[in-house]
Amino acid sequence: MLTFFILLLGSCTIVLAQGGPGLHWSATPQAGFAEFHGVLQVGDRLLAWGDSGADSVRNAQLWWLEDGNGDLSASWVDSRPRSRFWGGRSDSNGVLLVGEARRGGSGPRPLLMRLDSQGDSLWSREPDWGADCVLRTVAPLAQGGWIVGGERHEQALLARLDAQGDTLWTRDYEFFPSYEDVFYDVEELPDGRLVACGQTYHDWIEWTSRYAILGWFDAQGNLLDLFQPYDAQMFALEPLSDGRLAVTGDFQFAYLPVWLGTNSQDMTHRYFGVRERDMQATDIRECPDGGLAVGGRWQTAEGEMAALLLRLDAQGEELWRAAYDVCGIDMSWGLVSSPDGSHRLAGFCMPSRTAFVLKTQDESSPVLPAPGLHQESPWMASTTNGIQLRWMRPLGHGGRLDLYNAAGQRVARMALPSGATRVDWKLAGLASGFYLIQQTGAEGEAVWPLIWRP
Repeated sequence: MLTFFILLLGSCTIVLAQGGPGLHWSATPQAGFAEFHGVLQVGDRLLAWGDSGADSVRNAQLWWLEDGNGDLSASWVDSRPRSRFWGGRSDSNGVLLVGEARRGGSGPRPLLMRLDSQGDSLWSREPDWGADCVLRTVAPLAQGGWIVGGERHEQALLARLDAQGDTLWTRDYEFFPSYEDVFYDVEELPDGRLVACGQTYHDWIEWTSRYAILGWFDAQGNLLDLFQPYDAQMFALEPLSDGRLAVTGDFQFAYLPVWLGTNSQDMTHRYFGVRERDMQATDIRECPDGGLAVGGRWQTAEGEMAALLLRLDAQGEELWRAAYDVCGIDMSWGLVSSPDGSHRLAGFCMPSRTAFVLKTQDESSPVLPAPGLHQESPWMASTTNGIQLRWMRPLGHGGRLDLYNAAGQRVARMALPSGATRVDWKLAGLASGFYLIQQTGAEGEAVWPLIWRP
């Protein structure tokens, strides 16, 4: 299984990425309790949003970070306690953020904030749609204005706004009586229809009954088509350039599903993960090559919860996966994929509630052989002055390990004896930087990135 580890041992930090790109940078810009619920690329900066503060007094907050190095350039905190931002999208004039705000002891109310292209606040509103209303998602519309989604009075909610944020219409949806319904993502399709995904669920005494929701609607919010797989939830969707939809979330609280199709009758799926481990997706993006990038969380074979980046081809077949251990139990909630092949994940770590953003290397940046899966990948861990590699099965014909720097120069070599299942590779004196490990043997070859920080 292809994994990525950040391992800490004394003063030595090792970042190992098997089958996926390594880190370009990671940042935890907020001191104290904070959560990132999403991230956007706005020019040469990243906009992350969420909330900060202790549980009883959470405040909605925005953070601006430099895309080149992750440095914090600006931040803004809402003065209203118990508020937070859940979703955000940009158009040609700036950004609209959505979330919730509370007044006194009342339930949540919808929260909207409009920013211009420079990041300055233009207006903030709390539409009078009643209490117990939370906005989770927003998308711009081709004819101007916005479509927002979330939940109201335990029913799923869609609402259409004009460019100034005035309400044009709101619609509630109850998919099963006595169940709670919510939309987590919404988009407008090229033909003007709307599509939204989420879940409907009911907590019984000993178990939870739930269905994922994927609905198609006309421009006025009338339901046209519905797809509802059982024991699943859908967190994110992406209209693809070939006319299909890509949707993801979780299945049976263990597997990461990806659904592909154009309507309820032709949706196909792929499941990733194993039953004993938790794998969940929270965002999905189409890549320039027509494939998909999926962000979320993953419980690795070592039992650690890490931020996940899963790369698929256009048919939904896995190319590689990488797990990023930033600051504890990591959960990714936002994903940005760029034309150069790099990705940004935003989220937070538990139980410390430390917000983080990380940027991966450009997938095409290594000058050495592309990562290969012809040979079984070893498990790797740090040692006092190097790394230890372990294989599930003995190496039948031995082989060798080569270590290359970013310029393509070999800087270390180690022979692998026939029948070996574990080796310790001494790397004392190795300078900090990006390297690639190449394993060569009769069974084939494999390549893994290594970021070494002595």
